[in-house]
Amino acid sequence: AEELLKDIQENTVEFVPNYDESLTEPKFLPARFPNILVNGTSGIAVGMSTSIPPHNLKEVCDAVLLLIDNPSATLDDVLKIIKGPDFPTGGIVVGDLKEVYGEGKGQLLIYARYKIERGQKSKVIVFYEIPYQQNKAKIVEKIAKLASEKVIDGIIRVADESDRTGIRIVVEVKPEFEVDPIVAQLYEKAGLKDSFLVNMLVIQGIQPIQANLMTLLQSFIQMRKEVVLKRTKFRLEKAQHQLHVLEGYLKAISILDDIIKIIRESESEKIAKETLMKKFGFSEIQAQAILDMRLGRLTKLERETITKQYEETKKLAEKLKLILEDENELKKVIKEEVEEIKQKYGDQRRTEIRTEPPIKEEFISEELKVVVTHDFFVNVFAKTEKVRRLPVRSSFFASEDLTVVSNLGKVYRAKISKMKGWSEKGTPAKALVRLSKDEEVIYVGPADEEKFLILLSKKGFAKKFRLKEVYDMTARGDVVFELSDGDELKDAVECSEGDKIFFITEKGMILGVEESDITARISKAIELSPDDSTLCVLAKSKDDNLIVVATEQFIKAVKSSELKIQNKGGVGIILVPVDKAGKVKDAIFINQECEICITYEKDGKIASKYIKGDKIPVLSRQAMGKSIVEGKIMGLGRVI
Repeated sequence: AEELLKDIQENTVEFVPNYDESLTEPKFLPARFPNILVNGTSGIAVGMSTSIPPHNLKEVCDAVLLLIDNPSATLDDVLKIIKGPDFPTGGIVVGDLKEVYGEGKGQLLIYARYKIERGQKSKVIVFYEIPYQQNKAKIVEKIAKLASEKVIDGIIRVADESDRTGIRIVVEVKPEFEVDPIVAQLYEKAGLKDSFLVNMLVIQGIQPIQANLMTLLQSFIQMRKEVVLKRTKFRLEKAQHQLHVLEGYLKAISILDDIIKIIRESESEKIAKETLMKKFGFSEIQAQAILDMRLGRLTKLERETITKQYEETKKLAEKLKLILEDENELKKVIKEEVEEIKQKYGDQRRTEIRTEPPIKEEFISEELKVVVTHDFFVNVFAKTEKVRRLPVRSSFFASEDLTVVSNLGKVYRAKISKMKGWSEKGTPAKALVRLSKDEEVIYVGPADEEKFLILLSKKGFAKKFRLKEVYDMTARGDVVFELSDGDELKDAVECSEGDKIFFITEKGMILGVEESDITARISKAIELSPDDSTLCVLAKSKDDNLIVVATEQFIKAVKSSELKIQNKGGVGIILVPVDKAGKVKDAIFINQECEICITYEKDGKIASKYIKGDKIPVLSRQAMGKSIVEGKIMGLGRVI
């Protein structure tokens, strides 16, 4: 709303009387973005109506920038940027977008998005995005009615499992029934497919016109030119007035004693002003400003401040004049403001655009590749999909269930179907479960029938947890690790029977134990010095022959053969001498064929360096390591 009204007080738009002439109102709002496209609009009047769908802010801003730089760009050029409508409820849009946007009217179809999950003895259809402006409760009611009246056969159960994380309409289907025909009928009969009639009828001046996408974008650019020009003129007049006053101040400081004498000897303010104007050539504005100013400011000490203010105002006035005189400077200002809006408010597209209906969409019941980043964002890819080079905390295969562990000792069962689909950054793990205010995610991994999870606390306590127990949990989570005062879970690692487990501390100590030594009962895993705390727990696979350890400045690899397997509860051995190298920031097991990513901070910015395992210097446990990056190391990650 602020961006719609910004600069309205700077004579940017004309104000006219309202309907009963009791107030004035702006003819239009000096919007800094094409609101009619971004938020959409609909309305009806005598003999005419309009209906414009919402669009993605980033795409619309990029289209505006394109047309500013290239006014001769075509609709085809714009449609490479604006993919189509972007509804807040997501969904899938199908239709002839070129015809709709070219003519400014037409029909689009919106389909709900669904996934297929495996039930214990059934197939489960989960609709997680619905058509724009459709009522979820009514959809559930319609499906239940269609099932009970046998209009659609094969449905066992209908449930609304939606929560604050998103929509989840569950339709359970008998195992002997095919899913596709049922989905097709639900689309047609339950409000899961809807049409959106586009009609870009708008008022231009006082005349209604049938606009199209190009008309709306070009009209916005023209409006912004007018607004920025009027605003610039307003600011220039203000700057010139300020310059005039400052010139008076500077002149007054040089004859301060004479001015004070005149003010004291004058019988009234009016006489003093007239004398200043007549004797020293001040304008009426300057004379009044001098009289209004505190005499304390009219000193030689203030001259430097006023001179600086004068020079700054002069530069501003010159810049404003350039905008008024140079079309390219005007365009530059408009582009900067559009780019600012895009960066400040832009988000990822929610609605998918397709040329064909989604009836034959692939089932999600197949295994997916799950990728977890260092800041616990989760993304999923098809098992066969080629994933771009990416630094990760972990990656694994899963079909639906995920294990999420928090620092407060709770384990949660999260569902991939809760994710909003693929995005560049992924879905934050905390959005998949219900964390309390002071709770943070420390681990995301698979829910596995055969494997274990080793949990490690900050004070060096550990326990083993069977991952298959996750299937009995919910998004609300269960406490599986009772923590003492001042303690919290620091890390968790997935392991298999017979694995070697290593506990690492911030002070560079490492203790290796057999997996079987860690039990389901909480016990002391590693003894810590008074000023030390745990950093992480790692499980070593058979293929990993190196452990890479990083402090803030140094990095090195140590042969895993140098690491001893000891009894739990001991102090361990030195992995890196932190008295020389500083506290340990991260550690991972790798083999020499692996590629890792070093994340570091340089000049206040986060940067990454990719390096092969065989390029990392292999040193002894007593060595500090080598400086590989020019900055402060923050973490390590495998590259997939």
